[in-house]
Amino acid sequence: MGRLANRNATVVIVNGGDEVLELLELVVGAGPFDVVVVESSARAYQRIRRTQPSLVIVSVRFREETGFQVLTMLATDEATRHIPVVIHVAEDAPTCETVEVSRDAAML
Repeated sequence: MGRLANRNATVVIVNGGDEVLELLELVVGAGPFDVVVVESSARAYQRIRRTQPSLVIVSVRFREETGFQVLTMLATDEATRHIPVVIHVAEDAPTCETVEVSRDAAML
């Protein structure tokens, strides 16, 4: 588990859908983690850069549809590229074949 085994590990959840947000917050919040929720993808990158969490969970279904832009910014920034990312793909998201993610990522 490494970084996530720490008692004070922080997980940032970036999501625009209430149902998914509630589920992720419930599941992650049940563990020994501090959970930070960022509901706007426009603010996500700066918040993640400032917080330096142990894990980021990003839903690619955003109201602004910029979830993949956030992933690209995280992957290209030296200060954030080391942070593990889990990608939640919503039913109405573009198919994975149409998107290039330039980092290793787990997809839910």
